Amino acid sequence: MRLRQLVVKALGFFLPPLVAVELTIRLLTPNGPFAGVQRLVDFYHPLRTGQTPVHYLFIGSSRVAAAVDVPTFREVLRPHAAAANLPPPLYIYNLGQGYSTLAEHYLALRCLPDSLLTGTVLLVGLKHGVPPGDLFTDTWDGLWADPRWPLLLSPILRLEDLPTFWWQAGDAVRDKLVVTAGLFLHSVRYGRFIRGKVRALIEDLPRRLGLRPPVSSAPPSLAPRGGIRTDSAGIAAIRRLMLEQMQHLNALRPDSVIPDWDQTVFADLVRLLQRRGGRVAVFNVPLTSWHRLTDRPTPEKIHSFRQWAYAHDMLVLEVPATYPDEAFPDLVHLADAYAPDFTRKLAEVFLQAITQEIEAGSAY
Repeated sequence: MRLRQLVVKALGFFLPPLVAVELTIRLLTPNGPFAGVQRLVDFYHPLRTGQTPVHYLFIGSSRVAAAVDVPTFREVLRPHAAAANLPPPLYIYNLGQGYSTLAEHYLALRCLPDSLLTGTVLLVGLKHGVPPGDLFTDTWDGLWADPRWPLLLSPILRLEDLPTFWWQAGDAVRDKLVVTAGLFLHSVRYGRFIRGKVRALIEDLPRRLGLRPPVSSAPPSLAPRGGIRTDSAGIAAIRRLMLEQMQHLNALRPDSVIPDWDQTVFADLVRLLQRRGGRVAVFNVPLTSWHRLTDRPTPEKIHSFRQWAYAHDMLVLEVPATYPDEAFPDLVHLADAYAPDFTRKLAEVFLQAITQEIEAGSAY
């Protein structure tokens, strides 16, 4: 009896403020001062809330977010789309996202209505041109969420997915608990980033009040997309991490073995698009010289994937673009100044592949 009274008192003390925090975050997140936090965590929100068809969609890691410049892709495709029987390059999205997984991209696209994805061209940026690359998930028995940011999965997961997630996914129990809590509680889903935003506002308060001179800063060298840190401290932190990895090759993830590509999450992604009349293409994301030489798939894996891709009517695009290490400010992401050049070459290779298919078809 005494224990029950203690529990009731504890709930009465802690529950009201927790409920107040949850309601406040739900009120302020959609259109209030924390709207940017929602866009950062729920990276498929623009598609889910849009009413227009998705003509071209880029997905992948933050390397895709940095390297693909949507206006340039539109500019290159616009004069040639009709002749190549391609969708008009009107609605193009770059949803490359740091710490995202193939499972998350599949689960998010699965929830979109057919009207948005009918005829969509999906371009998947991959490290060394072979999944999963940066995107972790091989099969549904593997990781659904990147352990560095498991809450990216929460806005995408449906309630009916929870039993499969808990019994089949290979994520750690702690990450499964975090993802499940984030599915129901916005205070868990967005709390980390809201705290960071509030802390930054407090630290900036003296400058806003005129008590500290403004800090002059150069324009960011990286595009503010896909969760990429563009501030000087963030760039320096990623550089330090990369330099540490360069000294410890054993920190790299070992290459996975894919006995049957048809059983992979990537295959489900391809089938999802093709059922809706869409097309899938893959391309290599730009890498530093160190990343080009390390963390590579085996030649057998590359060959087996390409054979499988060609057999499933996919486009494997070889973009003739390499950049000096100086073009990667944080040693991971291509600088924004180089993104138009890479995107132009990618669009030209894509058009060339489509044109060759048309010519090959008319030859029979």
